[in-house]
Amino acid sequence: MCTFRDCLGMFIAIAPDGGLYACQRFCGHPEWRLGALVDRPSLASLMESAAARRFAAREARVAETCAGCAHLELCRGGCVYNAWAGGNDDRDRDPLCAAYRGIFDDLQQRLAAEMASAANLEAAASRPWNGQGHPLLRAGPLSELVREGPHPSQVTPTARRIVAAVDLARGPDLPAVAARLVEMGIARTQESGERSLAGLHRDLQPKPGLLNNLYLHLTFRCQLECRHCYARSDAHGHQQPDLPVSALALLLREARQCGFRQVVLTGGEPLIYTDRPALLDAPALECGGLRARAAAVADAA
Repeated sequence: MCTFRDCLGMFIAIAPDGGLYACQRFCGHPEWRLGALVDRPSLASLMESAAARRFAAREARVAETCAGCAHLELCRGGCVYNAWAGGNDDRDRDPLCAAYRGIFDDLQQRLAAEMASAANLEAAASRPWNGQGHPLLRAGPLSELVREGPHPSQVTPTARRIVAAVDLARGPDLPAVAARLVEMGIARTQESGERSLAGLHRDLQPKPGLLNNLYLHLTFRCQLECRHCYARSDAHGHQQPDLPVSALALLLREARQCGFRQVVLTGGEPLIYTDRPALLDAPALECGGLRARAAAVADAA
């Protein structure tokens, strides 16, 4: 997670006015602006900006201030934006530092107990170490989670996807392939199997120049008024009007033409969007329908 990394240089966020920032949470705060897109800057020149030097200086201070913390390599002082916006005294460490430390302490103690368990010691004694991960973390739920390699929650879906891709390569008959996947227990139903296979088939096709996510802020109003919110949302949204459905439809059509992988509708709080019924009726927000019906929605609007 970027929250627990020295994140300078990991990302470049482009604001609506072409300003360049190290993170989207800083967009609109000129003191954190790295440069401008119109200047076509190099990454090296962005890293020499005043804002980048502030990031780097903060990382150096955290390394010194937190040198005695056992979790420094895990935490790195937390989120830079949280530290700046959270109102804590030093403006270097994430105000959630104590909570992070408590969580890491608890995990460390539970791992130590798991390491000393009879089941783990028996597994370590019975199976030679293959050189991966910690030699004494062999058995137990936390040991599974902290091992190097893919997270357990990713292994099963990935394995299912591989089996489905191999079976799909046997022929283009999606209903027949879906029936085999249902029989093997990989797909729950014939309908869900065919839907997943159709998506897999699209994903396996070459996509030159594919862009990733387009974030559209429907509104800047929000009922929570969190002080750390990067959108500076409040109940009034600084009197900024909501994004009209007609403009949203046009943006969806252009997003499809530009080749974005998906569009993310965000806020503020998008559920208090003024024209929510029209929004839900128009773009067909079900999975996959957002891009497929964008042109039709734009024409209707």
